[in-house]
Amino acid sequence: MKETEAALLKKDPQLESPAQMLQVLMKEYQMGKEPLSRALEVSPAFFDDIPASLEALALEKRGLFLGKLMTLRYLPVIPPDERNRGVLDVLLQDYGLTYDTIAAFAGIPVETLRAFHKDTGPVDYEQRYRLATVLLFLHFLLKPKEQ
Repeated sequence: MKETEAALLKKDPQLESPAQMLQVLMKEYQMGKEPLSRALEVSPAFFDDIPASLEALALEKRGLFLGKLMTLRYLPVIPPDERNRGVLDVLLQDYGLTYDTIAAFAGIPVETLRAFHKDTGPVDYEQRYRLATVLLFLHFLLKPKEQ
């Protein structure tokens, strides 16, 4: 079991229901219904009766909703480097970018990018910052709009 999974289970030994996750996001993280509805791609009225609204979602849309909800809810548990490695994986595997392309955009050596991705060597904070900024922006530009 990965360290992040262990931390998640230690913090929340029993995964929360969707309604509980939404409550945490609204109360602990002070997310309003409007930003939540945008992030989860549901109407603000969805939150008036969460169990009924969940039941009314088509199966495919429910899966997307729950995936995004869990990502938002447990975002603080996932270390930033792991999140960035996940985005890097998507850019390399799903969008066909190369290490060379991403390193060039970030202004860092390709070897540094590979070391960061494999978690095998030290990467200084300035290079991590450059990389994180480029990963965020490239993912934003390339991510298809979900239907």
